[in-house]
Amino acid sequence: MISLADGRSLIFRGSLSPTRAIEAFLDPVVIVLMLVLVTTMSGAVFDKRYFILAFVAFSAHFPGQPFLSDSTRRTIRRALVGWVLFSALLLLFFYASHYIDAFSRAALFAWLGWTPVAVVVARIGARELLPRFLALEGQYRSAVIVGCNAWVIESENDPVFQEIHPVRAFGKRPYEDLLQEVKSQLGE
Repeated sequence: MISLADGRSLIFRGSLSPTRAIEAFLDPVVIVLMLVLVTTMSGAVFDKRYFILAFVAFSAHFPGQPFLSDSTRRTIRRALVGWVLFSALLLLFFYASHYIDAFSRAALFAWLGWTPVAVVVARIGARELLPRFLALEGQYRSAVIVGCNAWVIESENDPVFQEIHPVRAFGKRPYEDLLQEVKSQLGE
């Protein structure tokens, strides 16, 4: 929602990979779908007013924040803080412009209350399911890094990092032994 330039430029850095596409589109799509669902369930008609609200919400949250490598706690915190700020600004605008009376209050407040729950569930679900889908497609990359630091060794033991960016460090060995092991792993 309200973020720094690095979060906003997510979609413009390099090509649009499946993980970047999920990070960019997941939040806005979930928010719009929740508005449609809550509006329909409350008995209100999804007309021009709700379409404009959906457009504003989508625009304010696109592209979504990077979250796939965040911890669960940080994912929840970022989703809730972003949604609370957006909701507060939206309600302030609606109240000041007397536009709040144009919406079903039950639908509006249900949407504002249930959407952050749906966003958190969607983010955590995407983080859990994405590695499995990528593994089915066989999207693995191999790289040889000579002279890497201890961060790579530590990343090998980090389960959150491993789910998104699998790393396997071979340890400290002479270059020739390492080269032979990498060639055997790559099938050369």
